[in-house]
Amino acid sequence: MKIFNEQAELLGTEKLMAYISEHFHLNARERLGAISDHLHTAEKVDAALHPEVGPIRDLFEEFRTTLLGHIEQEEFILFPFIRKLNEARADDKSAVDEAEVRMIENPVRQLAAGWGRLADMMDALHRHSSGFRTHINSSPTLKQCYRELSVLHSDLREYMHLEKDILFPTVLELEEELLARNDKLKNDKT
Repeated sequence: MKIFNEQAELLGTEKLMAYISEHFHLNARERLGAISDHLHTAEKVDAALHPEVGPIRDLFEEFRTTLLGHIEQEEFILFPFIRKLNEARADDKSAVDEAEVRMIENPVRQLAAGWGRLADMMDALHRHSSGFRTHINSSPTLKQCYRELSVLHSDLREYMHLEKDILFPTVLELEEELLARNDKLKNDKT
């Protein structure tokens, strides 16, 4: 299921994070494991016809490790922190710890930069596999693997867009909103 920009922007951060977790994180974990298994098998079976499979497998394993780290950083650091900021927003009468609120910038910037590296690796996988195309004599395993890589490539583009273009800017706006509210609360006290 693809989500459109307008829908994503209307979801709000909580529902968007849930969509990302349910649609991308779960699917990516499953797909990454299957692709890794298929590449290991294909390297043995298709090495003569596809000598590029070994280097593709190596690049994919680096990509897999990087993407799984990205997912974990979101699930265990960024998403809980966003939930905390949303709770602070709901309590509109209390000031927030400014230093704590400003901490959101670091994981957002790190994850945004990580997307550049992940996109470069996926593009390299696409290039080295000739656009995820196989020969007629390729094994069924390699054909399946390249189909899965193609789906992952497409999903990754949507996932990256939802985060870099919608979620991350929204979270940074939330940070600014909370800091501005803090200033207003301070000024109201004086």
